[in-house]
Amino acid sequence: MSERPSDDDGAALLKLEGVRSGYGAVRVLRGVDLSVSPGELVALIGANGAGKTTLLRAISGLNPVDQGEIFFSGVQITNAPPEAIVAHGLAHIPQGKQLFRDLTVAQNVKLGAYLRIVSGTQRRARDMDEEEVLTLFPVLRDRLKQKAGTLSGGEQSMLAMARALVSRPRMLLVDEPSLGIAPKIVDRILDTLLLLKKRGIAILLVEQNASAALEIASRAYVLRLGEILATGDSSDLRSDPAVLRAYLGA
Repeated sequence: MSERPSDDDGAALLKLEGVRSGYGAVRVLRGVDLSVSPGELVALIGANGAGKTTLLRAISGLNPVDQGEIFFSGVQITNAPPEAIVAHGLAHIPQGKQLFRDLTVAQNVKLGAYLRIVSGTQRRARDMDEEEVLTLFPVLRDRLKQKAGTLSGGEQSMLAMARALVSRPRMLLVDEPSLGIAPKIVDRILDTLLLLKKRGIAILLVEQNASAALEIASRAYVLRLGEILATGDSSDLRSDPAVLRAYLGA
């Protein structure tokens, strides 16, 4: 990772410039420019196959970037190892949760802090972080000894979020948190994202329910076939006829 050139205006916590990425010879992202400011909740919407998940994977180091640059907190993180990106303060909650299904809830939460020093004040800080996420998701406290794979879909989403939060991120990449979850639980997860935003954590949210995503986000990007089709305030996009027809079912 290297420092960003000095001509950066410093306003963005996350900044993508002309990012191209894909799988083998297949180009999925075709020059994406995107930014998220500190403490901002930004939605990324688009049809299936638009490249939303690929974009989050490229940011977090799971997909190679073939062209373009990614900066986080003024540091270039393009193609950096995922563990280095997490240590820098950027945590990814992937689609499908990707929990350690045969480990307990407690073990999954602890693994979220594996990069931090587990000694002295750091150990106490880690324990306090674990207590805080259990307060945030009290249902997990009753499931600490239960294997993660036996949790409901909503509980698994909460656990994936708890595991990411104990890494002390400055920003979360959240991929489809409502997928396969009851509407009541979805509302709770989205409310939690708003709470985290109020606590100063920046969030880039990919969400299949475009209406819900635009409701809680301050800004949004519309991704189409690997390119940014539109961007602006969420309120403006909610009234855009093209967005209404394509993504909001109107």
